[in-house]
Amino acid sequence: MADSDSDEEWTPLSERSEWKDVTPIPQDEGENPPVSIKYTARFTEVMDYFRAIIKADERSARALALTAEVIEVNSANYTAWYYRRLVLQALQSDLLEELNVFVANLAEESPKNYQLWYHRRWLVAQLKDASAEKSFIATVLDDDAKNYHAWAHRQWVVAEFSLWEGELSFVDGLLDFDVLNNSAWNHRFFITTHPGNPAVSKSADAAAEISRAEIEYTWARIRKMPNNTAPWSYLRGHWARLGSAEDRTQLMQDLDQFCEKYKTCAPSLSFKVFLLEQQGDEASLAEALYLCESLANRQARMNMKYWLMRKTAVRDKLSSLQGDEELSGEELQMVLEARAAKAAAAAAAAAAAETASA
Repeated sequence: MADSDSDEEWTPLSERSEWKDVTPIPQDEGENPPVSIKYTARFTEVMDYFRAIIKADERSARALALTAEVIEVNSANYTAWYYRRLVLQALQSDLLEELNVFVANLAEESPKNYQLWYHRRWLVAQLKDASAEKSFIATVLDDDAKNYHAWAHRQWVVAEFSLWEGELSFVDGLLDFDVLNNSAWNHRFFITTHPGNPAVSKSADAAAEISRAEIEYTWARIRKMPNNTAPWSYLRGHWARLGSAEDRTQLMQDLDQFCEKYKTCAPSLSFKVFLLEQQGDEASLAEALYLCESLANRQARMNMKYWLMRKTAVRDKLSSLQGDEELSGEELQMVLEARAAKAAAAAAAAAAAETASA
């Protein structure tokens, strides 16, 4: 976006000889605009000439230069970016120069500009060459490791040009630096689940093996920072991809041991509620009901209303399963909580016995 200093140095188009033959077209706001925007003189003149160029459908070197001026005063102007692409094609311009000079310079000033990133994608697609993209994106992420546009572009580049190699190592480095980086976790899930990745699409067994390995990887990250919600979400995603009952049973056993060690860890208990609901049997729902009550009143009191809502949903599932619909709300609550406490005690005893035998 142009600043006041650049406005003072700017030469109006009306004073430039190459624009003498163009009649600018003012913005039509009607006879009585309810709210008239106070544009700068530079913005007004640039846009007036831009309208004239569009009306004439002029695709020339000066039209290309004018789109740059429009983008300078308003880098989010989609029409200017679109028209620039039309002119670049008409002039058969050097798209590599456009990528490495025009776009690269603007990226430093406006790294979260959607139109800029879309333009970059278009250029890379036209060039059919993404060899420099991963290093460029890494540089952008060095400044802001959670730049959504940079991550979205990286995913497109990786999938479109099959540049899967090295991506897990790249994510590892970012997570070593900041394990709370949700964007890096999201990218890792993209890499390990995308059907375009040959390692994933090789076979169902190969995909399941990747999920097993990722679950082990995630446990290692979780143990370093148990209350970090990002890896728990990642774990849930790969749980859904496990193909065998044995794998899911093993994950539940590992989770039980973790919850026993980290009794106040809300994310682990939250994940356990989810798994118990998925199991859906009476004992599992009873334990889930107990955990919802515990989370609401102890481990996650800031989210009390949410967990009370979840508790109601679990209670409804359990009452439907057990045929307790005829009981009053208070009576049902007492029955279910008693069953939940009994189930939780049984589960704890079983876990203790297993630990002792080990």
